[in-house]
Amino acid sequence: MNAFVLHHGRTAEIAQPKCRLSALSKQLTSDDDERSEEPTKPCVFWNPSRRQIVLDANYAVLLGTLFCEVGPADAADPSSIGASRGHPVVVLGAGGKTGKRCTQLLADKKLFVRAATRDGRQVLDVESPYVTYSVCDVTNIQSLNEAVAGASGVIFAASASGKAKGGVPREVDYMGAANTAIACLKHGVPKLVLISAGTVSRPTSPGFKATNYFVKNIYGEKIMDYKIAGEAAVRDIYNQSSKKGLAYTILRPGGLNGRPSKGPSRIHISQGDVYSSEISREDVALVAVSALLKGVATDFTTFELNQVSGLTKAIASLPDLPAELIHTGAPSYNDLLDGLFTDAELSRKYPDIVSNFDGDI
Repeated sequence: MNAFVLHHGRTAEIAQPKCRLSALSKQLTSDDDERSEEPTKPCVFWNPSRRQIVLDANYAVLLGTLFCEVGPADAADPSSIGASRGHPVVVLGAGGKTGKRCTQLLADKKLFVRAATRDGRQVLDVESPYVTYSVCDVTNIQSLNEAVAGASGVIFAASASGKAKGGVPREVDYMGAANTAIACLKHGVPKLVLISAGTVSRPTSPGFKATNYFVKNIYGEKIMDYKIAGEAAVRDIYNQSSKKGLAYTILRPGGLNGRPSKGPSRIHISQGDVYSSEISREDVALVAVSALLKGVATDFTTFELNQVSGLTKAIASLPDLPAELIHTGAPSYNDLLDGLFTDAELSRKYPDIVSNFDGDI
């Protein structure tokens, strides 16, 4: 495992292809850090502040760019995401139910996909000439860099699957998301789409509390806290980056189910994390792919995704959203994404609606 050791004894993990920075490759952790039994497994168990992540990420990207023989890849034009085999869309967590659907949808559009899982297995039932498979562990930046290299777009559909399988929330949903942002900036990926969760910024909501409670014995503690911390890390890393033309989009789906798509006219997209209901994984994948391919309209945006049926407020006392923050009844998934506010615009115009909660970690 290669890593850059930064100030305060923390480790910002970033691959070192052909680098000769041995003085920076020793991992240091604080006294209370857990250590993996496997020497090659990355140590991602430290709990950095958001500021520390940004400082470490920017320094790591700078070092990776300046001192490595191989710098950031020449990214494809954002308008041609997935159009060439050399610049595919990388789906991280392609073995999961939503990731598999994203992979299939992209292949159906005749776009090139690199489906990344921890074991590199084939995830589609039928082979596709547009899909290749890659090994990737989002908690390991070297593995992540190899998977993301040359990508024109990335969909982060990974989430904690438990310590025995693939990592707990702190490793995957928090540091995995931060690692992915670092890798995307390093390799010049035009768009990163991060699939998070609805009500993730509302820690007193029933949805937030129930999710943390019911999954803690399966996937690990505080999954919602680590998801919002991962969101915050991605935003901060991109906001502090000097790289132009590279962007993120964050999707917050409601409660996931395996039912068929409701279709775009029955989907409710909003901003402000006020509303909640269920949503099919098929619809999540359809919106994620649309957001990836939409262009600048979804750059630097965060939005919630629910089905119209059963829609309620995450917390009854939350204010009604203004009409311009609600998108529903559209004839296509692409049209649902028109008129979104960027995160910066949303915070400036509606500071009383946007929550600043970034996780109790």
